[in-house]
Amino acid sequence: MMISNFRLRIVFRVVLIGLVMAWLVYVLKKEQLYVTAAVSVLILAGMLVELVWFLEKTNRDLAHFLLSLESDDPVIRPVNIHANRSFEELYRAMSRVSRRMEEARTDREVQFRYLQTVINHVEVAMICFREDEGVELVNKAACKLFGLGKIRNLRDI
Repeated sequence: MMISNFRLRIVFRVVLIGLVMAWLVYVLKKEQLYVTAAVSVLILAGMLVELVWFLEKTNRDLAHFLLSLESDDPVIRPVNIHANRSFEELYRAMSRVSRRMEEARTDREVQFRYLQTVINHVEVAMICFREDEGVELVNKAACKLFGLGKIRNLRDI
């Protein structure tokens, strides 16, 4: 049923395009109907563009979703599940993945805050930094040792 609805919508569009093409052939045989032929060509072009747009919509939605996952976007929201009923299961799966990613992101943030709290209570100076010399974690003892309020980069020391 899921795919048949999608197929039915495609078949409907293709039949309409076929009817417009048949109308265009009929109009082109009549010598006085040039304006009607031009309008028919524009309608046909619009219908073809709409068909391609319809066929690529799910691909666009999926690509947008995957790009938002890749960029660790905090506001990952798949498109409305009911917008395209023929792909409801796909959109539900995207929503489940989105929720799990959001939960994982929240858990990671909670763990980071906990680690920061633990490090701040250690009285030995501690600095955690990345390869690009950006400081990831620093405790109060390190800031006090170097006489700085905040250390963002190793070059600050």
